[in-house]
Amino acid sequence: LTDEGVYKVNPANKKSEKVVEGKDSFDIAVFVGNVYLLSTSAIYKYVPVEGGYVAGADYVQGASFDTGSRMAIDGSVWVTKGDKILKYLKGTDQNFTISGLSTPNGQFGNIYTTADMDNLYVVDSTNKALLSIGKDDGIFKKAYQADEFGQLTGLVVDEVEGKIYISVDNKILQADL
Repeated sequence: LTDEGVYKVNPANKKSEKVVEGKDSFDIAVFVGNVYLLSTSAIYKYVPVEGGYVAGADYVQGASFDTGSRMAIDGSVWVTKGDKILKYLKGTDQNFTISGLSTPNGQFGNIYTTADMDNLYVVDSTNKALLSIGKDDGIFKKAYQADEFGQLTGLVVDEVEGKIYISVDNKILQADL
């Protein structure tokens, strides 16, 4: 994802091909071949067809997001916005709420989940924490504290192996769940 669009890169010959226009997007997710781009005014969904992608359509009508918002997709589209997590299913807001936190939410940023996971993992950069939250019920389960959570640029969680991977500056850091 660049300012100009989304590129497919062939690692064998290092050639790149533009497959989707950027539309001022700042986050990208792929689910079952569909490409989703997040911007301040929309989530654009691009569906693959022979020879490319169908022109992007706004997946969520009338929504707005922050430049610090991030998304993850597991069948539902999860988007962070300030101190909230929004859940969309088939473009409709599912009114997801978080319960069980003893301190106020800070600023949510990176979020991670997969279709196989029971939990969402969301970074609260204000409180320098990674929160584990149940996807079905919104119940807070656990917080992981570290200064690095306030600076990370990428997040991957492996529940099966019990590992957290984050990117900070030019390093990949690993921790146990």
